[in-house]
Amino acid sequence: MEIEQETIKSVPADPFTRELIRRIAKEELSARKDASPLSFDELADMSEAILKKLQLSSEFTGFTMVALHNAFWHDAFVRIPFDRRVLLLPHCLRNSSVCIGTYDSEGLNCGGCGSCDISALRAQAMALGYQVVIAEGTSAVLMKIMSGEADAVFGTACLDSLEKSHQRIRETGIPNIAVPLLNDGCINTTIDIDELNTLLTKYNDDEGAPSLTYLPLLRRTHSIFTTEEFSQLLPDINATENFTVNEGVKWVLQDGKRLRPFITIAAYATMQFEEKALNPEITIPTAVKKLAIAIEILHKASLIHDDIEDGDIKRGKNQTLHNLFGVGPAVNIGDYLIGYGYNLIIQCRGTLGADCVTDILAELTKAHLSLCRGQGAELAGTSSNLLPGEVLKIYAGKSSPAFFAAVYTGARAATADLPMECLHRFCLYLGEAFQLHDDMSEWQDMKNTTALARELQISKPTILTAFALENEHARSKMDLIKNEEDPVKAVTLARELYDESGAFKKAKALRKKLREEALNTAENCPHRQLGDFLAFIARLAVPE
Repeated sequence: MEIEQETIKSVPADPFTRELIRRIAKEELSARKDASPLSFDELADMSEAILKKLQLSSEFTGFTMVALHNAFWHDAFVRIPFDRRVLLLPHCLRNSSVCIGTYDSEGLNCGGCGSCDISALRAQAMALGYQVVIAEGTSAVLMKIMSGEADAVFGTACLDSLEKSHQRIRETGIPNIAVPLLNDGCINTTIDIDELNTLLTKYNDDEGAPSLTYLPLLRRTHSIFTTEEFSQLLPDINATENFTVNEGVKWVLQDGKRLRPFITIAAYATMQFEEKALNPEITIPTAVKKLAIAIEILHKASLIHDDIEDGDIKRGKNQTLHNLFGVGPAVNIGDYLIGYGYNLIIQCRGTLGADCVTDILAELTKAHLSLCRGQGAELAGTSSNLLPGEVLKIYAGKSSPAFFAAVYTGARAATADLPMECLHRFCLYLGEAFQLHDDMSEWQDMKNTTALARELQISKPTILTAFALENEHARSKMDLIKNEEDPVKAVTLARELYDESGAFKKAKALRKKLREEALNTAENCPHRQLGDFLAFIARLAVPE
């Protein structure tokens, strides 16, 4: 269902109407036979039907979607003990004029001044045993999930934020419910305290059927990259005082979504255990864990070189290695990690067999060469002389081989009988969609205007610029933007140009098409369990 985002995110002001929607949502959901979590489109379609039935405005679609989502997860959520739940509060609930709280990397540290609802809600939740995070977005919460600190999420946010976080948490399969803010505006907002208190304090210790999800494998992957387990698996690179080795290890262990090593671990589990792959009790051999580490090491090495080539001074919240130590040491660290990654795979031949390791190395080297060709094409090209289709080929060269390498490495460790054509086609669509999604996210978040401005100055090929420059009138504007010295102004003007030219709209449509192609390829995979897993990867890597 296509819906106009600006017109569906109102919360009913009347408590009776809110409760009526929640009740009907629960009734409608009880008639649904599918036991899987609802997708965004399913939520939207069911919400449209409910509002039509109640003769209510479509402006309440977002609120109704939350009501349906909560109805689905309610019983599983209330079975989770309080001390295994995390409450996410938005910092916009604070009274900004008098707030004495301070911020750190996780979010707001409430000062307990009592000037807003946050202080009382935080105290109430913590008294029950909840872990409380006060922040925008789900990153801090997801880290608690992946590290095994929490088994359920209670989110409070505006409807816009809840929409953005829906799929990221949905794909973990962890029970989660939400209470939307009554008003938007990102400052001095309010919330339905009665509904929040009702859900916050509910607990039912009746045992239900456990849901089988990829969360245990996600957690196992993240645990590999804790200092303790990493040291146990790779003692040879931890017991050293060598600068290159030490900084390389730090670089691999700091941050990271761990998407690629998770893919390797889960691909192995899927092909080895098939329908039992999601059983939390399955064993992942040490050799497969080392393969997953090698995939992450090779990925993190490529990021070092990418940062140098792009001239970036920060990656996320951290400084790039060449900005910290200089280009020479950074190149050497990246080269060392590449060598170590390949050597780590060779170390597995005694367990996995020479044929298996040879096959993995053969595919990894192909992927490595393809990635370098893609990166080289990006460095050689400019946004002014490349058509959207040519930029898409660059995206494919940069991202698709990495996904294929991660899937193939794990799957080959379990079996040699793999649907190679399906895997290549799936990873092609996924890589293109992922790179496109990543580029669009940077322009939507606007968190690093310096990097975006540099991309404009050097005419870095991007799908947004390629779409914009299909319009001849946009070329003169882009020339002015490239020469703008103020990075914030340059990025603002470019964003306006992308809007005016329809570049954002075209990119969004292309991302959707590529994502659908990846999902269709997964659905038609000759190996059913592998197809289910590939579909999960597509939904995880490229949210709706």
